[in-house]
Amino acid sequence: MPTLRSQVKPFLILALWVTFGAGYFDRFPIPWLFGQAYLIALAGVVAIAACGYGSLGVRRLTTLPLNPLEKALLSMIAGFGIMSLLMILEGTLGWWTRPGGLLIVTAGLGLSWPHRNQGPLLRSSLRDHFLGIEALPLFLMSAGLVLSALLTFTPPTYYDSLVYHFALPQAYLQTGHWVGRPELIYSAFPQTMEMIWTLGMLIAGDSFANLLGWTVAVLGVLAVYTYAHRFFGRRTAAWAAALLATMPTYLLLSS
Repeated sequence: MPTLRSQVKPFLILALWVTFGAGYFDRFPIPWLFGQAYLIALAGVVAIAACGYGSLGVRRLTTLPLNPLEKALLSMIAGFGIMSLLMILEGTLGWWTRPGGLLIVTAGLGLSWPHRNQGPLLRSSLRDHFLGIEALPLFLMSAGLVLSALLTFTPPTYYDSLVYHFALPQAYLQTGHWVGRPELIYSAFPQTMEMIWTLGMLIAGDSFANLLGWTVAVLGVLAVYTYAHRFFGRRTAAWAAALLATMPTYLLLSS
């Protein structure tokens, strides 16, 4: 390299990195991520099932006039809570199996079927809400959510995940029912997100469990946006959601 002309050096270095990068992305992570795309679609199916469960309560308990986005968000958020309670019940009955997990999702899809014609109204509401957002908060929201979505496909290495958040669901999967871990105080009480992670691991493994947690985090960002939009206006709503979507702790926990 020292004997090469200075004009040639940058070209050769660039060619080296282009070749190296092309070889890397040809093998990983792009093809691997495409192979995991079905998990993203499956997470959408579970979200629709949650919407089916939650719609039962939202229709009966809500007196406010809600737009389609608010109604769908409240239904999904409530529905994930209901699904976690059903998982607690299945653990009591010893039904923590893949068929047991699929039963919960299938029942939720059945409950969502009567609302299948609401899709165009929801898409129209999303366009009305987000087309007028300023470029910077929209970019921050998108960047935070996309980066945290990529993190969901990495192996679990965070302390809480290894000690109890995923350790307990793994023990539940091995036994098919509630089991105590004397060394873990956390096994003395159920946590609703751990029930959702257990459901995800029952159906498709730890990456899918991460994706379900990420879905709940996205619902949190959208809920902040819709609440602020209703009471404070579009600009405040956009910045509130953008600040939440780029908060390091929120990004870490969402994945």
